[in-house]
Amino acid sequence: MKVLVTGRSGFIGVALDHYLRRVALDIEIHGFNRRDGGDINNIRDVINACYGMDLVINLAALSHVDFSWVRPFDYYQTNAIGAINVMEACKILNIPLIHISTSEVYGTNQNPGVPMTENHPLKPHYPYSEAKAMADMAAQNRIAIGQKIVVLRPFNQYGSGSF
Repeated sequence: MKVLVTGRSGFIGVALDHYLRRVALDIEIHGFNRRDGGDINNIRDVINACYGMDLVINLAALSHVDFSWVRPFDYYQTNAIGAINVMEACKILNIPLIHISTSEVYGTNQNPGVPMTENHPLKPHYPYSEAKAMADMAAQNRIAIGQKIVVLRPFNQYGSGSF
């Protein structure tokens, strides 16, 4: 199985790469990230990277939440439009996609003391989480028309290599 991981050089991407190499010996992992010259904002680059893959996992994102106030356009471009480019490439090539979002799309828990569910309203507080929510909504629209996308919204990632 050939898997493309966008954002493979980031914190979660590195951990995912190590995990997959340890538990799934039959997976061929390909990376796509800025450090290697990949541009998620260039649909042609994304389509070329996705070509021939059996699965795409989208981790590509600008991730410093507070800094998103300083460069909001960059966050909207990469975290929303870039994610949509990945979705479009997967649609064109008929490849399943795992889109990694963030719990930040939920904002503050609307029911304090009650755990959030996937049905919690999206109430982002930062340009970072606004852009991620935009990508999530785009994914939900594509899921509704039959595209194979799974959206994950992890909470509190930490571990070796975190900052």
